Amino acid sequence: MDYLGKYCQLKTIFNVLKLLTLLHLGSCSHFGNRSSEIRTVEPIPQWLKVAPRFAHRSEEGYYATHAFFDFIPLPDLNSSKINFVLLTPEGSRYGYDINLHSGQIYKRHKYCPQTDTWKSTSTEINLPPYSEGFVPRILDQLGDPLKIIVYGENEYLSKSNPRRPLSQRVRVVGGVIQQYCENFPCSKRSKWLSRLVLVAVNHLDSTFKDVTTIKQLKSKINWGEFKAFIENGYGRLERGKEEYPAFRLFGVIDDKAAFKYALKKGHLFKFDEMKKLRNGCHRLYDHLWKQVTDLKLNLSKKEFLRSRSGIVDTNSLIVDLKKSIFIKDEKKIKKFTDEELEASPKGPITFKQLFNDFYNQYGQRFKTCNEFVRTSNALKNKTRHWFFTYMEAFMNLEELGYIYHCSKRVWIRNSFAANGKRQYDKKEIKKSCSSTDLETSFDTAITLLYSLKKGNYPHYFYSMYDQGHGGSHNRLFSWVKSNGKNISCKLKKVDYRNEVFFPLDINWKYFHQRGL
Repeated sequence: MDYLGKYCQLKTIFNVLKLLTLLHLGSCSHFGNRSSEIRTVEPIPQWLKVAPRFAHRSEEGYYATHAFFDFIPLPDLNSSKINFVLLTPEGSRYGYDINLHSGQIYKRHKYCPQTDTWKSTSTEINLPPYSEGFVPRILDQLGDPLKIIVYGENEYLSKSNPRRPLSQRVRVVGGVIQQYCENFPCSKRSKWLSRLVLVAVNHLDSTFKDVTTIKQLKSKINWGEFKAFIENGYGRLERGKEEYPAFRLFGVIDDKAAFKYALKKGHLFKFDEMKKLRNGCHRLYDHLWKQVTDLKLNLSKKEFLRSRSGIVDTNSLIVDLKKSIFIKDEKKIKKFTDEELEASPKGPITFKQLFNDFYNQYGQRFKTCNEFVRTSNALKNKTRHWFFTYMEAFMNLEELGYIYHCSKRVWIRNSFAANGKRQYDKKEIKKSCSSTDLETSFDTAITLLYSLKKGNYPHYFYSMYDQGHGGSHNRLFSWVKSNGKNISCKLKKVDYRNEVFFPLDINWKYFHQRGL
């Protein structure tokens, strides 16, 4: 991952959000003091309760809860209290995270005994010594849900679980700066990515009811254990048999300063902003799908004219022959009237035209929308869903710093040059691509993402259901981002990555014959 690129992209994301909503982060003082008394909150699914082509439902048929957008944080600076959603309880064997695109909680990895990668303690590191969650509707400096660590016995936590998330009120006592290094050693300070992690206590627990500062908390807990887990419990860099640190604890911030910093440097979604963002993204997705539908119609007309004129396409003949051998293909050429054929074509006539027009005008907005808003309902329209899934794969690879080089017909690393710009201009390089070049880039995007996963590099993997031991058993139907860092077991090497990377029966459906 290129850190300059990541920083610039986050600035662009926040700017696009402002452009889409015309709203800015405001004061939270209007929540009032009454919010400090609110304890457990059950969500009313709203974010995913939309038109069927976008909606997301549970296996039981109910509208699914979006764990990030369907709760409210209710921050209160006077009492230092805020609502959070639990992900991983203290002592859990499994670590969980939230996928913003689907709004569902999923298993990140399984914990196991491991040694300190910084070699600063000989104590075995295993299960989390604290509960971990996130603050709803607030993004941190890296564009992720604001992480929060909570101390207090599990019996005082709400009965929240990945399939039934709940929001609970806690008191913030401070924060810590957790830094992340993609390729150790990060010799320069600027190469470490920093995020604020809030530290809170469950004030219902008598042990922590009077704790209001980090200093007081340190007298109640094993701070060395806290430090060791926050530096090792989220994975490490693996290159062959060698292991290197990926996280470190950089600093501590007091309660009021941490609270204000989280709100000032992060992004708090307001209700009107959320509504405008979601509706605007839905219109963008519908616009793209309309272009796809028009392209299919125009290509069908072209195929019909070719068949009526008696012209035989050798490539098509070979494809049809293969289909007749291996599968029962009853597809017939769609017929058109003379009036329909004489009408001027609406929309794009090649995939290159469709993709470049959309990419140049709406590419950045699509990337931002895709971060927060579902593109499609996989169970309502499979054709639409898998088209968008491949589009997302393409965009995700560019976000990771790769670009498709059409003349070489391969995805390559798009590194930064000495002047701070990318080696290849993403819009310019696409001008020399043919339609089938661009389609091939979609087709091969899955292969590259899988290779990145196998090499423990930052990647995305597609998750239909979060299954297996410790899985949330939630439906995601979404790409999930991973930094490629895994827990390293001291006694036995275990692969915590999902077994199924992408559905084996799903392939890119070419609009054009290859080579054209």
